[in-house]
Amino acid sequence: MKLSIVGGGIEPVLIDLLKDGQAILSTTVAMQDGRGELAVDLPAELFGTLQLIAYRYGQRGLPVRQSRVIFVRPADELTVQATLDREVYEPGGKATVRFELRNEQGQPVAGALSVAAVDEAVFSVLGPQLGLERTFFELESELLQPVATVYPWSPFDAEQSPARTELTQALFARTVDIATGDQAVPGRFRDGQAKGVRSVDPLRDGGDAPIFTLVANTFPAKDRVTDIQRRRGLRWAAAAWRWSAAGFILACIGIFAAYRPRLFAIIASVALLLILPLGCMTWMFLRLDAQFDFAAGDMAITAEAANEEMPYPLTEDMAAGDESAQSGRPQPRVREWFPETLVWRPELVTDDNGVATLEIDPLADSITTWRLSASAISAGGRLGSLQQGIRVFQPFFVDVDLPVAFTRGDEVSMPIVVYNYLDEPQTVELALDAADWYERLDADDAQTQPLRIELAAGEVRSLHVPLRMLSVGQHRLTVTARGGETADAIRREVTIEPNGERYESLSNGTLDSPFETTIQIPDNAVPGSAQVFAKFYPSTFSQLVEGLDGIFAQPHGCFEQTSSTTYPNVLALDYLRRTRQAAPEVEAQARQYIHLGYQRLLTFEVDGGGFDWFGNPPAHPQLTAYGLMEFEDMAKVHDIDPTLIQRTRGWLLAMRNTDGSWPARRGLDEVGGDDTLANTAYIAWAVFGGDSSAASGSKASTLQYLLAHEPATLGNPYHLAVMANALQAIGAAPSQVNGYVERLLEMSQTSPDGKQTWWTLDDRQSTLFHGRGPA
Repeated sequence: MKLSIVGGGIEPVLIDLLKDGQAILSTTVAMQDGRGELAVDLPAELFGTLQLIAYRYGQRGLPVRQSRVIFVRPADELTVQATLDREVYEPGGKATVRFELRNEQGQPVAGALSVAAVDEAVFSVLGPQLGLERTFFELESELLQPVATVYPWSPFDAEQSPARTELTQALFARTVDIATGDQAVPGRFRDGQAKGVRSVDPLRDGGDAPIFTLVANTFPAKDRVTDIQRRRGLRWAAAAWRWSAAGFILACIGIFAAYRPRLFAIIASVALLLILPLGCMTWMFLRLDAQFDFAAGDMAITAEAANEEMPYPLTEDMAAGDESAQSGRPQPRVREWFPETLVWRPELVTDDNGVATLEIDPLADSITTWRLSASAISAGGRLGSLQQGIRVFQPFFVDVDLPVAFTRGDEVSMPIVVYNYLDEPQTVELALDAADWYERLDADDAQTQPLRIELAAGEVRSLHVPLRMLSVGQHRLTVTARGGETADAIRREVTIEPNGERYESLSNGTLDSPFETTIQIPDNAVPGSAQVFAKFYPSTFSQLVEGLDGIFAQPHGCFEQTSSTTYPNVLALDYLRRTRQAAPEVEAQARQYIHLGYQRLLTFEVDGGGFDWFGNPPAHPQLTAYGLMEFEDMAKVHDIDPTLIQRTRGWLLAMRNTDGSWPARRGLDEVGGDDTLANTAYIAWAVFGGDSSAASGSKASTLQYLLAHEPATLGNPYHLAVMANALQAIGAAPSQVNGYVERLLEMSQTSPDGKQTWWTLDDRQSTLFHGRGPA
């Protein structure tokens, strides 16, 4: 598909090609002489209704949008058939796909296919990708964000103004909906706003301090921690009372036995005969009562919140019985490979009969349907496409829903989901592999206790396990589910990030000689948080351009501050365009920032010509020269008013003395001081360095003034550098420029290894913009 674009100016056109709300292509079309061309190669599987959207920045800096609807006929010249060896596959199994190519008459045709298999879930969770439209919306929202400028003389000091601090706290407090009072949060949960949370026990949760003055969404976690601490305390208190009572009874028996030994022997014999049967009966009643309470509590919580199942640890007797029953079971296969793309074969060649076979071994461990897409082309140029599903399934499996990363010290309720598509109910036992990077919070001995959940036939349920993250790094979490005669195990990668402040240390070197470096890790560093990354670059220049698109920034402030962001934006965009590295969304952002900077710089132009820091007269020649260079470079990537450069150059020429020099000016915010030579060389470099054909007849006097200062009389390396650039811009002969360059090289200093070269200014010397020291 060939596109022709017509429009004036040099601003490029940004193109989006959409299919069903998804961006198929985002690119930039350069404009030359008011025209641009783009050729798009449409794959065979891309057919139907497409939307073509073109964006371009207008003269006011706002994006102009044009759209067209395109209908693409399906490429049905070739028929692609895919035959699977099975209808349903197991995770980790092997699949064989047989492809056949036939023409419109049904005859076999030799050709080549491009095959890809992607998880169907990726397409389900993937939202509309609108390409550059999102970039433009984000840029507009960014412009609405206020930019604050803080000066050191600001009178608002929080330490000296407690009243203002209290006012700020009060204002922020009004922005949060806080529930207050001992019963505020429990009241919200009783009203049904937090579904599935058990009711509050006033006798258990009461206390002297108001513990429920919390934001509502923190109540479940705090309540669970309180319950755990209460049960732990009661367990220790009960144990203390039991040991105390036992000690008292043993002491009394010992005293009685010492004073009445014969009577003690008779009473002990009779008591032993009575205690044994009574003890057995008591133990049986207690066990039945405990099991009844356990089942009743499980049914009550299930009825209130089925998806918030609480883990119930097994008793020691039950666990022992289960271990003996499971001792003969084989361990389930652990599912741990979950890619989004299963197959990518850019070229699969058929035989002369149009048949090609693709083996996928092994299949991934995902329980999903893989979308198999194939596009084909025959030797004669005919096209065809295919989309088909590969189903991977097992009737009983477990899954763990984890975030991208945790922070060390996090206390979370990790959800575990069990799927039972069998025809019979299952009593499922879940076990987490013990590890030192996490701690379970639901019981003291929870690390070794399994969890139990009851599932009906065809039921899916979840439970939450409270965990605390202890160790930084990449870890693996393995969860095993056993139910009846079936079992499943899953292993997920868990990332735990450090909970401290990040510090970085950088060391650079070259590999033409051995390079060694020592990294000091402080004693108070978070354990496991230290990481070392090594990058190798083919050259120093490739290191400089890495991440160049991150230099773009929104302009603000006075002329100097605006130029400090706009000029780098211009140079970076120019380089990315010349090297063809600019992504369309990055270029759209850069052009928006450049236009904002250009419009802002225009506000600092003084009536009568020239520029000032804040737009107040009189204008500054040195600042205007810097702006002239900036506008000339900006014109290479952005449409600007051509008369702006002409009148700025004309104003600078009008400020020149009759001897060809530009006088130095002293005053507040002046640059250059009283150095007339540096001012003249820098301004001449700006005036005659660009497209200065209009000023070609006025070069002689400035050239004569500069050449009057011979290289041997100049001891400032900055003067020599600016002089060489000015003479080059004016068009001086090479013999006239070489003397200044040679003198500059004589003043250079080089490191012993010859890898570094620099120049140093005396304490009394500075650059035109007050730069000092080695450079």
